[in-house]
Amino acid sequence: MAETDVSSTEKRRVSQTAVESGLAGEDDAAMLAKLGYKQELRRNFTMLEVFGIAFSIMGLLPSIASTLAYSIPAGPAGLVWGWFLASMFIFFVGLAMADLGSAMPTSGGLYWWTHFFASPKSRNALSFLVGYSNTLGLVGGLCSIDYGFSLMFLSVIVIAKDGEWAPSSGVVYAVFLACVLCHGILASSVSKSMGKLQTVFVAMNFILIFATIIALPIGRAGQRNDAKYIFATTGNLTTWPTGWAFMISWLSPIWTIGAFDSCVHMSEEAANATKAVPYGILMSIGSCWLFGWILCIVIAACMSQDLESLLGSSFGQPMAQIYYDALGKRGAIGMMTLLFIVQFLMGLSITVAASRQTWAFSRDGALPFSRYIRIINQKLGFIPFNAVWFCVILAALLGLLTLIGPAAASAVFSLAVAGNDVAWGVPILARVVWGQKKFVPGPFYTGRLSIPIAWIAIIFLCFGIVLSMFPTTGPNPTSESMNYTVVINMGVWGGALAYYYLDARKWFTGPKITLSADELTEEQERALAEEGLVIDVAGQSDMFGGDHCGPEVTAEGVKILKVIDKHTDLTFKFDEQLLGGASIDAHGIPLTDTALNAAKSADAILLGAIGGPKWGTAAVRPEQGILALRKELGTYGNLRPCFFASESLVDSSPLKAEVCRGVDFMIVRELTGGIYFGDRIEDDQGKGFAEDREPYHAFEIERVTRLAAQLALARSPPSKVWSLDKANVLATSRLWRKTFTRVMETEFPQLEFGHHLIDSAAMLMVKNPRALNGVIVTSNLFGDIISDEASVIPGSLGLLPSASLSSGIGGEGKCNGIYEPIHGSAPDISGHNAVNPVATILSVSMMLRYSFQQPELAAKVDEAVKNVIDQGVRTKDIGGTAGTKEVGDAVAEELAKLLTK
Repeated sequence: MAETDVSSTEKRRVSQTAVESGLAGEDDAAMLAKLGYKQELRRNFTMLEVFGIAFSIMGLLPSIASTLAYSIPAGPAGLVWGWFLASMFIFFVGLAMADLGSAMPTSGGLYWWTHFFASPKSRNALSFLVGYSNTLGLVGGLCSIDYGFSLMFLSVIVIAKDGEWAPSSGVVYAVFLACVLCHGILASSVSKSMGKLQTVFVAMNFILIFATIIALPIGRAGQRNDAKYIFATTGNLTTWPTGWAFMISWLSPIWTIGAFDSCVHMSEEAANATKAVPYGILMSIGSCWLFGWILCIVIAACMSQDLESLLGSSFGQPMAQIYYDALGKRGAIGMMTLLFIVQFLMGLSITVAASRQTWAFSRDGALPFSRYIRIINQKLGFIPFNAVWFCVILAALLGLLTLIGPAAASAVFSLAVAGNDVAWGVPILARVVWGQKKFVPGPFYTGRLSIPIAWIAIIFLCFGIVLSMFPTTGPNPTSESMNYTVVINMGVWGGALAYYYLDARKWFTGPKITLSADELTEEQERALAEEGLVIDVAGQSDMFGGDHCGPEVTAEGVKILKVIDKHTDLTFKFDEQLLGGASIDAHGIPLTDTALNAAKSADAILLGAIGGPKWGTAAVRPEQGILALRKELGTYGNLRPCFFASESLVDSSPLKAEVCRGVDFMIVRELTGGIYFGDRIEDDQGKGFAEDREPYHAFEIERVTRLAAQLALARSPPSKVWSLDKANVLATSRLWRKTFTRVMETEFPQLEFGHHLIDSAAMLMVKNPRALNGVIVTSNLFGDIISDEASVIPGSLGLLPSASLSSGIGGEGKCNGIYEPIHGSAPDISGHNAVNPVATILSVSMMLRYSFQQPELAAKVDEAVKNVIDQGVRTKDIGGTAGTKEVGDAVAEELAKLLTK
């Protein structure tokens, strides 16, 4: 998705919660908001530091040392060329992931992308599978890194004791456990400087790399192997065919260069994430490809040609033996000490990355205890403290498998390989199979090569999954040499899918929206905005195609504007754009930057209708487009008038004529605060408890009160202003009443005002709605409810307009506004020339009145509508037989007559 700017007027939204708090810059916070998430972590990682966390997790030399047992059996050529070729294919995977990471950078990117691109039928299940595979794969990576650390640490002791002592599996696990716990402590206590530490970690890695490249050849002077041995001598210490033994050697680079997705998991802590993430991925893979190949050449040049003795070294590590042969006891101890220190730093970095994926997955409610895991500890530097310790505890438990024996330990190693290969491959596959039309590139993009690169990556990842399942020693393994990866991974994947289909499918619907100040839940979004952007009008004006009935009704609105253009000095220009479902179908997102920029440059915006069952409850929904538009334009007050467009409609009301005749009030609903934007606690675990909070600030109440008062002054004669609240119970209502009263008394002393409790007002609206005539101002929640109640009074949703304004109407210059009928997209009758266009035409009237300051023209439109209704030209919903176009034509013709009198 393309980047977008954040409006400086949005005090409560992205700018306040992220920018002013120092969590993120505007562009990063806005990009994350487009994906549905509020900024909760602090962005203190630069591009170099994002590269650093991936490179330090890869821990090039320690990783090569830990996996020599997979490379050496294929001989020196297998070690050298296996590294080079596998790294080349891994780079293709990195390119494919960089495309996605630049377009949609979020900590849970892999499962988020899967859900975004996959087909509606499979997206939830696949996203769930990828999330679990990635989470457990990262924890498996932590296990294998720390297990490798324990072996390296203990190998130093073995070398120091000249091989006369061998650690038991219990001792190995004890060192492993101590290492894991240390990582938990450090990852949750030095978070504020974790980004800066990555530079130190990278430096230590390169110190170790260059020390090895220099020291080994010097130590083996006169005993080094020649080029033919290094590059052309194959071997096979397995019972597999030689070609497959060479393939097995690929496991070393596959495991080593298997941490580049950590750049994705750090997306929400990276500054300029759309560039930092892709370049971090490619720089880390490229560095390991190059320097890893050089190291493999040096190792092949300096290792003993007795490969079996090397693999069976009493030190427990082939690399320890290579150092010992070249540098002697002290040199080997020194190098192995550096090695296990760097390995320790690898474990710390992967603890950080794993915790971010775990946190992201819990943020979307997919993990057990998600309610607790997702909590951010602000005191310790805005870190997912609970997620860190969840990973640590899970790694400690998973590490118990190493007590069983080498085969189980190897299975833990392969869990990281196969688990991550699935997590990487599925979103790439989903993009090229189902979602290519939805993909909108970011700043980094491989262009026309993107699809071929993706297919190469997919094929290689499938091969890597199969490869990781094979026994490494041969086709007839013993119980000790058996590769149990297939058992563990099938357990993980099968368990995740079983969990989904037996239970999680009932509640897991993919990534959630967490924007407490920008977007609502799916139900709230549909309740607020079943409309779609269709037209942007006047001066510099833009037309947007809506969903279902949207284009039909807005075409009639345009018809009215063209009559005004023809018969007055006003000129309108229309530029068609897309919003909502139509935009999703065409561009993959509900509001493109092109459409948004067109809206920002327009004088006013007319909306039609968006949404519908076609787009379901996907992560990207039509309603997000209108909410994003409102956010970018800074609208804070929604106006919904309640009146009869013609006295002849009074008998159509469900209320008695004597009760509702003469009803004329305007509801002003505050749009940016209240319970829809407060913190919430979901009942994710089924414990029977949930919570929603209703925050309000005085400035939000002040500005919407001023808007209501200005509207009251503009009426003829000036009307009374009513405030609806629940001040007898709610603290926010008491603040509302106090603030409203202060503003009215000090700034609008000429106006009458009064208060109603919301429940009594709801009753009054049915018993005697005329008692509320004037302007009504109320909070977001109460306004949502009471305006829906009021919409029933005229007898049809097709009769009432609305407006969302971003400024008052009493100042100089234009009032920016979004104008829309209150009805939805009506998919059941759209396309049948049956939708009532009156609400849209009256929305044009509101536009003329407020944005263009043309009350006389607005009154002419109102009169034209009244006359046409009185003539009996009506749609079916109000007792007529006319179609949408016929009503629009009749109003346009009547308006032309009125304008030419």
